Amino acid sequence: MSNSFDLNTLIRPNILDLKPYRSARDDFDSGILLDANENSIGAPFENDLELHRYPMPYQEILREKIADFRNVDSSHVFVGVGSDEAIDLLYRIFCEPGKDRVLTTPPTYGMYKVSAAINDIAVDSVLLTSDFQLQVNETLAAVTDQTKMIFLCSPNNPSGNSLNSDDMISIIEGFNGIVVVDEAYIDFSKNESFASLVDQYPNLVILQTMSKAFGLAGIRLGISIANPEIIDYMMKVKAPYNINKLTSEAAIRGYSNIESM
Repeated sequence: MSNSFDLNTLIRPNILDLKPYRSARDDFDSGILLDANENSIGAPFENDLELHRYPMPYQEILREKIADFRNVDSSHVFVGVGSDEAIDLLYRIFCEPGKDRVLTTPPTYGMYKVSAAINDIAVDSVLLTSDFQLQVNETLAAVTDQTKMIFLCSPNNPSGNSLNSDDMISIIEGFNGIVVVDEAYIDFSKNESFASLVDQYPNLVILQTMSKAFGLAGIRLGISIANPEIIDYMMKVKAPYNINKLTSEAAIRGYSNIESM
């Protein structure tokens, strides 16, 4: 990665200029709340979560829990509807439809390619080796002027092995675009998460999930860890209330039971 790395040169101009939707809960969350057209009588069944109120847009408590577990600051954490939401947001932030490209290393998670097709982004590929490791030189050689992101999955889906950490660092350092490291299965690996490296590498985005080791696939909670500037853009582009209260409550309980996990 060049010492002159400038995130703003990678972001789509319309996203740079985006003025995000400002929701009612950006301004008030206590008192007599009449600003969001909520049903003040309440839900048609009893509950302890005030489900007649919209959830908090920024999920501060949940993000703090995740940050504590991964030893990062909460400003480095984004939560979405599964990792798939984060993948889609990254395409929308960094890739011009019909123009830009991304790079994958098959065999790998199929959603990178599906989301690229939805966003009209071309996908180039460099196969993993016969023992499912990166071909570093070939991967970097496949980068073009239009390549905005490289997706690396470790532990890899579907082969199950962890990629060599030094090889991954070589790609992060050798590519002047965004490197997305998908760690959906990191809690099954002997390797450490790359989450601690996001301050060192401003082009690094980590994807994680509560679907695997936490056994909470049904709540659809995905996590991104990156430098705060990238997280800020993800916050701007996401739907205002992307994480519902039921998901948030279950996720907080999950991170409050790390020993059981």
